[in-house]
Amino acid sequence: KGACGDTYAYDPYVKDCNFGFYHHDPEDRYIWDIDVFAHYYITGEKAVNGKIYKQFVESKSCDYASGTEIALIREEDKKVYLLDGEKEWLWYDFTLEKGDTITIESASPLNPSGEKLKIPVVNTDTFEIGGKLRKRIYLRGYDTWIEGLGTENRLPLHSFEPSCGMDCGDKLYYQRIGDKISYLDNYFIHDLLEPCTSSVLDTQIEALRIARTPDALIVTLPGTGYRLAELTEMTGRLAWCAYLDSEAEGVTIPTATLSPGAYIVTLSNDRGGRIVQKVMIK
Repeated sequence: KGACGDTYAYDPYVKDCNFGFYHHDPEDRYIWDIDVFAHYYITGEKAVNGKIYKQFVESKSCDYASGTEIALIREEDKKVYLLDGEKEWLWYDFTLEKGDTITIESASPLNPSGEKLKIPVVNTDTFEIGGKLRKRIYLRGYDTWIEGLGTENRLPLHSFEPSCGMDCGDKLYYQRIGDKISYLDNYFIHDLLEPCTSSVLDTQIEALRIARTPDALIVTLPGTGYRLAELTEMTGRLAWCAYLDSEAEGVTIPTATLSPGAYIVTLSNDRGGRIVQKVMIK
């Protein structure tokens, strides 16, 4: 049970999926330009010393096959381990509760400060994110862990970096399992369509009412004030769009000429907000 008596199923971190991070250094403190998108894939399997690990791959494109393996990871009893050469390190521990302390060794690749860290857990709770209840762990002064997603505001291999703290602009903005977006964060630095998924101002994932005919999707608008409807491929390519009357109650999206596959429906309102939902076209 969660902190409020709610029940939920544990969502493992180590699963076939990919994460999107935006690396933002607004003051250019590190001299080089890190205002870029990066994608991290958990994929494949490797056996090392009798243990089965999955590959953790970094890619600047939308295809892990073109990326670089940066770690091997595994999960056991809600704890995530990183294999660094011959040494295995604890990466995440989702069993932690308020009052616990986690110790990070000085030699750990997760600890760039070089000092042994003893970090107290100041609170835990459960909340709904991406349509799923998840446990959230607050580590004093360093990070927030979210079950199934990992760190809330750090790069995947930089979970502990006290010299950087909350000033870093590294932001987890999506997790995708297959062609399903399981988490999509509000993204307020740029209003854009990023190549691997939609990430826009005031984005929400909601259950839209979408009826299907052989030649169209009929979308019921969740209220008034929507001015633009878009259909994009999962690559980010725009397949169709139309301007809407702000009082319109629905929109018909033609699909007869589209190839079968996964698409994203985006509705934009006159207040700068958007609703995003994946649909399958057969």
